[in-house]
Amino acid sequence: MEDDGAWDALVRESPQGSLFATSLFLRTLPDGFERRWVLKGEEQVAGLYFDAGAAPRAAGQRALIYSGVLFSAAVSINTPSNRSRRFHITEVLIAWLERDYRSVAIRLSPHVEDVRPFSWHAYHSRDPFEKYTLTPEYTSYLGLGEFSSGVSAAAVTRMGQSRRNLWRQGQARGRTEEMSRLDLLTRGYSELMEAQGKPVTAATTRALVVQISALISAGVGAQYVTYDGNRPVYTTVFGWDSKRAYSLYSAPIGDKPTAWQGTVCYLHAFEHLAARGLCEVDFEGVNSPQRGWFKLGFGGDLRQLFLVTRPRRPE
Repeated sequence: MEDDGAWDALVRESPQGSLFATSLFLRTLPDGFERRWVLKGEEQVAGLYFDAGAAPRAAGQRALIYSGVLFSAAVSINTPSNRSRRFHITEVLIAWLERDYRSVAIRLSPHVEDVRPFSWHAYHSRDPFEKYTLTPEYTSYLGLGEFSSGVSAAAVTRMGQSRRNLWRQGQARGRTEEMSRLDLLTRGYSELMEAQGKPVTAATTRALVVQISALISAGVGAQYVTYDGNRPVYTTVFGWDSKRAYSLYSAPIGDKPTAWQGTVCYLHAFEHLAARGLCEVDFEGVNSPQRGWFKLGFGGDLRQLFLVTRPRRPE
């Protein structure tokens, strides 16, 4: 499906549509992507998308934050008949995956409500390579209304105690600017991942730069850098679409991090995003203890989603 305009129109109207489903974002993936329409006559009722990856006939390599199924606005209206339509459409997509792909790894949007077609597929089969595993994961949504005139007292009150304390420590010291300094991000991100025992390759950092540069150039992304005096100490990157902003990357900068830096950078970024008219931010995953507690400390609402996998059948 090569019609970017028609595809992006579906992404905009679909409750499951996000920045990660847009043609712009998909075309930044280093290993390519797949997307398909579901039509009823001439009506576009759904789509399926995922990162293709390097492995042959593998649907999804987990490079995309969200992937999988999109339903049109008309099909998304919650009526008994539409619920059945969505179920049947998902079954059709599963049949296509079963036919053309030897393995599956897609992370559904939090706005996919019914995952029964995956859990019921090959329900009575004893063949593990026919069955899908659904692993619950979580993200957090934070409303930005309380940041429209700065970091309000209400926003601070909603945060956890440790986050409030860090804001008070850093708000007088830290200043944050919107700028494109991807060298700071790649350096900080590489050092952070190295410290966590997950070193990134040069190819990974190049792909990160290509992706973020494309978003910033298109006006749907921004990098924020927090300074302590004249020293850059933290950076974070957000992307957005017509629905919300998404936290993409963040990292401390330098060898003398202090605890308040990340808190100040994020809160100042929320001010900037609110000024752009964005109403909420998706923290894009709160599934590891350190990242999870950090992001939830800002006071957002927990949302569940599912990682859907089917193991690779041997040759």
